Amino acid sequence: MPVYDFGYDFQVGIVRCMVRDPVFVRSYKQCLNPEYFESSELKLLSEIVLEHFGKYGEPPSRSSLPELVRSESRFHKSVWLHVSTLVESLWTELP
Repeated sequence: MPVYDFGYDFQVGIVRCMVRDPVFVRSYKQCLNPEYFESSELKLLSEIVLEHFGKYGEPPSRSSLPELVRSESRFHKSVWLHVSTLVESLWTELP
């Protein structure tokens, strides 16, 4: 049973806003808890984005996020293709 009544597409949209809009993260970072996401991929992506934002004051760039994900040991290799496709879709698909 889902923890929150927000579907997967909505949750992807939140992560999309996190990577594309620094003002969104700055405005809502207190509300952006990785534990709110149901899938492990979205939890880890949101953690990566928030950690990067905390360090550099901006979300990772389109070119750096795949590298950050690739170096993330918490992603099991079996889900890497799915995650890499998801990461690319954060910039290529409209919300």
